[in-house]
Amino acid sequence: CNRILAIKTILACWSRVLDRFDIMDNSPSYSGADGSEQNVDDALAQSILEQVEHYFGDENYRRDRFLRRQEGNARYIPLKTVCEFKKIQDMLSNCDCVDAESFVADAVKHSEIVEIENANEWRIRRKVPLSDLKEDPRTPDDRTHEVLALLADIRQKSESGQAVFLQSV
Repeated sequence: CNRILAIKTILACWSRVLDRFDIMDNSPSYSGADGSEQNVDDALAQSILEQVEHYFGDENYRRDRFLRRQEGNARYIPLKTVCEFKKIQDMLSNCDCVDAESFVADAVKHSEIVEIENANEWRIRRKVPLSDLKEDPRTPDDRTHEVLALLADIRQKSESGQAVFLQSV
């Protein structure tokens, strides 16, 4: 009984020593708004990175008029805008981080799709401008008309008894 008590006492002392020097804390960290070091939950940071990369990815960004309208000087968008998106807010709701923008900035700092900058406020932008991407010159209406014309041609041929062969492209 005395040995167990002695072992518990030693473990408690070592626990306090480790806590004091953060020897056991290997998690990534970021600087909060007050300059203090904050721990980052790796899973949450990864989820935020994936969501932000989705927002700024080729397919979504090309169609997202709201996000593109937020572009300001040098194509940057205030990170505050991204932090106000419902999915990001939902992810951050369980986080006890002091400064959401700093947390998101830290989560995306090694992204291959976006780059982050802090010039008086956090800002974010695509690394590759949308204009540098190859775009399909046809509008959605053009593509819709092509499909409708193809369907009409198939219907006409099938009604007249002609064989219809489709080849995937």
